[in-house]
Amino acid sequence: MDIGQLTLAWNLGTILGVAALVFLIWAIATEKKKKDTKKTLFWIGGVAVILFILPIAGVGLNFFGTQLGGEVQPGAVVPQLPTPGGGTTKVCAVEDTTVTLSSVNKYTEVATGGTHRHRTNGNPALTVSDAGTFTASPGDTVTVLFGNETDGTYYGALATEVIGCQGTQTISAKRVQNGTMSINVYNEEGNQINGNAENETLAAGDIASLKWEVRGTNQQGYPFGGVFMLEVNKSDYDEGNLRLFLDGVELSKTDTPDVQALTSVDNTIISFLAPAIEGAALHTGTIILDVDTTNNPGTLNDPVLRFRPYDYFINEDTGGSYDGPAAEDEDNVASFGHLSSATISIT
Repeated sequence: MDIGQLTLAWNLGTILGVAALVFLIWAIATEKKKKDTKKTLFWIGGVAVILFILPIAGVGLNFFGTQLGGEVQPGAVVPQLPTPGGGTTKVCAVEDTTVTLSSVNKYTEVATGGTHRHRTNGNPALTVSDAGTFTASPGDTVTVLFGNETDGTYYGALATEVIGCQGTQTISAKRVQNGTMSINVYNEEGNQINGNAENETLAAGDIASLKWEVRGTNQQGYPFGGVFMLEVNKSDYDEGNLRLFLDGVELSKTDTPDVQALTSVDNTIISFLAPAIEGAALHTGTIILDVDTTNNPGTLNDPVLRFRPYDYFINEDTGGSYDGPAAEDEDNVASFGHLSSATISIT
């Protein structure tokens, strides 16, 4: 019985009670009435009082029994409690909820397989296989790292859900499969640099503007973007003036992940934030190379452009929190095992 039903019962009981009292007072005040008539009126008044008391007593007993931790019996009336913001809060009679964790390919809806990591109310994490289950309770907060950072095929996904008042619940995610990335760079004559017949000729003081292209794989890609890393010789190039444009936008510079080692102690790496890239669409841009004013670029230390994707990881230094997306974890290990590159051959 809700608050409206309780109010209705109270009002009806009050009306009957008042009517009974009127009958009783009238019967007592009228001494000339027959004894049988007075007895009848007393019975009517007693019944009215009982009708007044029972609805209120029943609701009250059931309400306080529920609040004091008693179980709701089959057929019992469960009250709805008023909330400060208005409305009512229902008492949940479900004790356990079977939770299923499932992820599918974003484009094909095929199951990803693998394992998923979950934490309930911040407790130590557990794992289940894809489409596997675990038990939680209504009101619990569950956070899930799909892929458990160990998946080498699909990028991770995060989800946080509060368990509802129900016997079963599914927490799911759509994930992107890793693909291949082709990076092509063209010389100022418009020919693709290949390290053989086609290269870029540079001399001291030159500023070259080279076209470059990025193409991914159909229905695959890098959902969190990543980092483009341009490695050059420190003496041959003015690293402060090296710039990357892609799809008409200049890419912002960022810190170079420690996981990317230099190929020579004479080199440096300038890194740029890469946008999310999915599918086989062609992305074009420009690479600006600013050659040192006194040094001619050497042919044995060509610039190399690399790409590392971002992904989620488990940070054991913070108690196993889900961090990222980033190119590497707290121990400078790549968060996802993908690396694409292209050499810009110079003559």
